[in-house]
Amino acid sequence: MRPVFLDYPQEEGFYGNNRDFLFGSDLFVAPVVSEMVDAEEVQLPPGEWYDYWTSQKLSSTNKITLHPALDEMPLYVRAGAILPVQPVTQTTSEQPAGPLELRVYGRRRLPRLAL
Repeated sequence: MRPVFLDYPQEEGFYGNNRDFLFGSDLFVAPVVSEMVDAEEVQLPPGEWYDYWTSQKLSSTNKITLHPALDEMPLYVRAGAILPVQPVTQTTSEQPAGPLELRVYGRRRLPRLAL
């Protein structure tokens, strides 16, 4: 977990931002810390990103306007990332109740191959 400006020192807009952070190299987190009537704006780091919850592809050129509830965590995945996901376990001795899933977030749409 680290501040965004460490990975993007050329982007001055992230220097005063104490809310958003990177989790690893592929996850951008914009936590909601208070429920507000007004929308919050989120600026993504350079590149293309996917909304983790909807899989919508987003670009860093546009600011995102959010109206999240306190139980929603705005989470974005870098294009090109492969994310392993499995059901929650409480201890390392517990077996997951389901398969390991690999979510692939492509950088570009691949052409369809005819076989």
